[in-house]
Amino acid sequence: MNALDLAYILGGVISAPVWLRKRRQGWPERFGRVEPMLSGR
Repeated sequence: MNALDLAYILGGVISAPVWLRKRRQGWPERFGRVEPMLSGR
């Protein structure tokens, strides 16, 4: 392990709370589940 590896690990650990706090949305759409579209008729 060199200094750059250590820097990436520390950066990930320090920034983890920011990434974990974000709400992930749109998971059903990512896996192909979509609401049926309403036709204008």
